[in-house]
Amino acid sequence: MIKKSLVIFLLLFFTISFVYTQKNNKKTNKEEQPVVIKHIAVYNPAGRLDPFVNLLERKKLLNKKEEAKLKRIPSFEERQEKYPGIRGILISELRLVGVVDTPRGRVAMFNCIKDNMSYFLKVGERVYNGTLKNAYLSIEAGTASAVFDRILEYTDGHVEHSKVVIKQED
Repeated sequence: MIKKSLVIFLLLFFTISFVYTQKNNKKTNKEEQPVVIKHIAVYNPAGRLDPFVNLLERKKLLNKKEEAKLKRIPSFEERQEKYPGIRGILISELRLVGVVDTPRGRVAMFNCIKDNMSYFLKVGERVYNGTLKNAYLSIEAGTASAVFDRILEYTDGHVEHSKVVIKQED
């Protein structure tokens, strides 16, 4: 009888231990699944350019950000209503035809791309987004150029000046 009870006890013990280890194995299999950690490489520029960034795309992006900060420039018609003539024309809408020396100073002749009209500007006169600072005439080369002080107004109120040179086209 003791042998029978011992055999039953051992059989029961092994069965319970087998079932218990199977349950633990299933739990550990779930826990032991590999954990994927994605590492993102971060470049610390420390004042230098990132060598892996496309410089042309970066420049376009920076220009878009700067343009977004600029005040809106009215259309050609809106500018002409408010400031008729040369005063309502942008520097980028002008094409230099020539420069003439007069007793009162140099006068630059421009052709407007938008309305195909000719305009004369003396040094110091304004256009919509700038002032004519100087006009140069090279008799030997037969070319002329005009230098403008372009004014860029931003939405936050600050103003930025830049030099723009327009050369006479052949």
